[in-house]
Amino acid sequence: MKKLVWIFLFVMIAIASLLLKSTSVADDNSVVIQLRYQARPPFLELESGKLGGVCGSAATRVLEAAGIPFTLVENPPYRQLALLKTGDHYDCSVGWLRIPERENLYQYSLPICDDGAWLIVGRKGKVDKTIIDAKDVLRNQNLTIVNRKNYSFGKEVDAMIRRFKTNIIYIDNAEITPQMFEMIRTGRADYTFVSSWEFEYLLRRFKWAATDFVVIHPQDVTPSSPRHIICSKKVPSDVMMKINETISKMGPAAKTEFK
Repeated sequence: MKKLVWIFLFVMIAIASLLLKSTSVADDNSVVIQLRYQARPPFLELESGKLGGVCGSAATRVLEAAGIPFTLVENPPYRQLALLKTGDHYDCSVGWLRIPERENLYQYSLPICDDGAWLIVGRKGKVDKTIIDAKDVLRNQNLTIVNRKNYSFGKEVDAMIRRFKTNIIYIDNAEITPQMFEMIRTGRADYTFVSSWEFEYLLRRFKWAATDFVVIHPQDVTPSSPRHIICSKKVPSDVMMKINETISKMGPAAKTEFK
């Protein structure tokens, strides 16, 4: 009799395990990612209804190749981060740097794009063009840096800004640099950090940028700024695994360097 009871229990456990597994697979297959973005050329642009740009195109290719369905939803960056943080939906966002403050809040993919070295772009006559290290600009209390709200300059620069208590002002506009560069040009701010890709885009869009600013290649900042897809904790681990496996098959993230 005892033997029959044990056999019965074993069979029931096996059936329950199979049902749980099949339910889990069904749930993963039914996941539709809400891919949140805000236009920010050259990284993210809406092109004929599809997400394009340096990072947007890469994310689109990865999700399509991985067979993961998604819909595009446009939100400001602060809203994207808040929604992903709550973890209520299958939310992801594109083109974020990996920094310690976000590590425990979101799931990170492997890098999908790399916009190259960081550059310091400053106002002529205010920023010393002979400087070679970012720390020598950031520690100068007579200078003010400008950045977008909820954006990072990478963990190295962010750490130096905190250490030196750098004077900083923020703007709400996430679209690349017209507003920030106009602030520098007119003396409302003195400098900012941009990636190689951003500055090359700016040079193509605004011819005056080539002559109106001082450009410094800081030697104390790693010449790489890989960007990732970040997702809420609700996105299943199997989905994140598919994303990363697909990124790995596509090879290393493309990187642009400013010459």
